Order: sequence, then C-alpha cells, then structure tokens
Amino acid sequence: MPLVTVFIPVYNRQQYIAQAIESILSQSFRDFELIIINDGSTDNTEEVILSFKSPKIRYYRNDQNLGIPATRNKGLNLAKGKYMALLDSDDIALPNRLEVQVSYMEANPDVVVSGTFFKKFNMFNGYIHHIYQSDEEIKSYFLWGIPILQPTIIIRLGKINSTGMKYSEEFNVAEDYDFFARVANEINGKITNLKCKLTFYRRHPGNITSSRSAEERLKSVRKIRKSILKPLFGNAYMCKYPYLIEIMANRNFSCHKELADCFDFLFLLKAANQKKQLFSVSHFNQHIKNMMISLIVHFIVMDIKKSIGFNFNFQLNKKILVLIYRAISEEKTLMKKIKFILLFNNKFIYLILKQFFLRLNNIMHIPCIFARLRPSVTRKF
Repeated sequence: MPLVTVFIPVYNRQQYIAQAIESILSQSFRDFELIIINDGSTDNTEEVILSFKSPKIRYYRNDQNLGIPATRNKGLNLAKGKYMALLDSDDIALPNRLEVQVSYMEANPDVVVSGTFFKKFNMFNGYIHHIYQSDEEIKSYFLWGIPILQPTIIIRLGKINSTGMKYSEEFNVAEDYDFFARVANEINGKITNLKCKLTFYRRHPGNITSSRSAEERLKSVRKIRKSILKPLFGNAYMCKYPYLIEIMANRNFSCHKELADCFDFLFLLKAANQKKQLFSVSHFNQHIKNMMISLIVHFIVMDIKKSIGFNFNFQLNKKILVLIYRAISEEKTLMKKIKFILLFNNKFIYLILKQFFLRLNNIMHIPCIFARLRPSVTRKF
C-alpha cells in the first residue's frame, strides 16, 4: 500500500495535463500512487494521459461528465494511501512537495489537512501568495472566504473517511469552500498552511472556478456562509448577513446605509463570537479589525475623495461617523494601521485623511484623533 495517493481530476486539459503529471512523477518522495480521473473529456486529454507508462499511475475515465464534486468523491473512494495529496490538472507541484508535506504530517498527527504557500502564475508573470498559517487563524477566516488552496493540500484520509465526509454534489462551484469549511467545523483536527512554496497555481481563462457563471458561484457562496453563520445567530437575518459579507468583500456599496449596516454587522459578529467562542476570539477579532480598516479606507479614499476635491465641502453621515469612531476607539491600533495604508506618498490622500478626522472631531466632540499621527510622517511630503 502506498503511503500517499496523489489525485488529479481532469476535464479538457490537453494543453496542461502533461506538465501536472510530470511534476508528480518527478517527486523526490517515491512512496506514492497517482490517481487520474478523466471526467468525460472531449479533447485529446486521454491521449496525453495514456502516453505516460509509469506503473504509479492508476487511470480512470467517467463515461460521462459527472462534474467536479462527484469526481472528487470518486477519487476519495479509490485512494489507498494514508494521505491524499491534491493537484489540479493545470497546476505544477515542485519536486520536493510530497517529501516536505509527508514529513510534516508524520511529525504532526493532530493535523488533518495542510496546505502551503503557492506561486500564482499565467503565461506572463507570477507572484508568491502568502496565506494564513495557524489552525486558529484559518478556522476563524472561513466566513470571509477559503483560507487554504485546494491544489496545495494534503489530507489525512483516515480522519476524513472515519466521518464519511464527502464533497457535496449540490455545489458545482465552490465545492472546496464547502468541503473544507465542514472539515474545519466537524472534524477534530487541525488545519494548517506551511510557510513554503510547493505548488505553481496556474490562472487562465479555462479555470474551472473562473469559467462558471458569477451568479452560480454567488449562490453557492451565500449558502455556505449561511451554514457558517447559523451557529452564531441561529436563523436570524440569514438572508441579510451573507449579502453584507458580499458587499464588504467586493467594496460594492450602493449607499451610505449599506456601509453603516456593514459596521453594525461587524460589531454583532464580534459580540456573538465573544459570547459563544466558536472561533478563536483573538484571531476572529483580528479578521474583523482588518475588515473595518478596509471599510474605513474605502469610505475615506473612494467616497470622500470622489465628492469633495480640494475644497473639503462634504456632508458626513453621522451614523457612519459614530460607527467609525467606535471602531477606532475600541481598537487602539486601528488608527495607526489606517495611517500606513493611506499614506502612499500621496499628499492629496493625506490631506483628505487629515480633513476627515478633523471634521470627525468637530462633529463628534472628541479629542483630535488625527493628532496621534507622528510629525515625522507629515515630513515625508
């Protein structure tokens, strides 16, 4: 029995699948099998796969296109290894990927899923993507998105199989988001990301995740977020809250009321988790703080800059000011972080920031928050 099953599902990837297979067959770690499931490809994908004669390859073909969730479940059922390493058919594993990940999993039996940093690339360029590393950081982030990249992952199969957990065929897109959010919630084990780049993640127009309709993905993500929110809020406002998360993620406010609603929701989230402690309080609060920073920066730079020019003649929504001040006063480091985000050696943005907080001071009758900015910062200009 191999120690590791590497699993590659593939559909119409004749131009990329050879690179993916070669990257696995050239691994420095050798105790593995490679399962490839062709999900009914209509191009020359099968011919490319069959050109490889390695005894490590176990090749299967679906009679018809079953979709990615059903194909991934088939891979889980066929796997013989203690671990399953995942790779997409258009990505590339570095030669030491299995060696590093297996060594880590063997040394950390409490870890059930582990991903890594990765390099995202296309035909023109690439950059290294850094993601959350610790179990508490990762599990507290699932509400906002998936903090672990599926093609970088290695899974402890015994833990997954013992619960009977499978990919939900309800989600033709975002199936990884749903699956690993349930793993985080239902399986007793850690999820981590290693601070090393072991996979090249290819971005191109034919990616499974980018070729689906935006509407279908949006529906899937909303449903997943509802399942994450339910333990915190029950059934209350389950239609409204996922919508607010989308607004925050996309910075797509149609009016000031929506921005105020987002602040209200963040304070509710913080209080609910403080009470129930479903997620690490410190890490969950840090994610909320990061979102508050992002919202404040967006409001100041995008909304005020657009409307006031250099005259600074603007009417501030008092409820938003109250919420911004509450966020700043509750988080002592928030103002400092906003300062560094906004001061991109841009004097105009600096002046907007200064006028905004001076006006906030006048309306709210509070000590001048802007005075906290060190004089050395202003001398940069």
